[in-house]
Amino acid sequence: MASEAMASEAKATSELTKNKAFMDLYSRQIGAFGIETMSKLVNMKVLIYGLGGVGIETAKNLVLAGPGTVTLVDDENARIEDLGSNFYIREEDVGSPPPRGCGPRPAGGHPPLPPGGGR
Repeated sequence: MASEAMASEAKATSELTKNKAFMDLYSRQIGAFGIETMSKLVNMKVLIYGLGGVGIETAKNLVLAGPGTVTLVDDENARIEDLGSNFYIREEDVGSPPPRGCGPRPAGGHPPLPPGGGR
């Protein structure tokens, strides 16, 4: 059983190394973590509940690291006070759920998060 998992992981790692766009996009993380760790990271599913100042910063950093899926959940609408701590929310987002305001403006070069969360 363990040898099957190792073989599957080795195959996934091999496929990633053949993907030039992936290798270019995540070259720094691969250099720091190694390709095996990045292979695990790109298959990771992450849920972040609460998109206040800490939650949105955590979400940004996780998206930049490259997990397979990041789901953002917050049951409170964006407030005017959030403009000071949540750098993705703009004035026109006040009154709407934070993931709608957070999704369309991702950090450099990464695909946007679709409305409702996951990437």
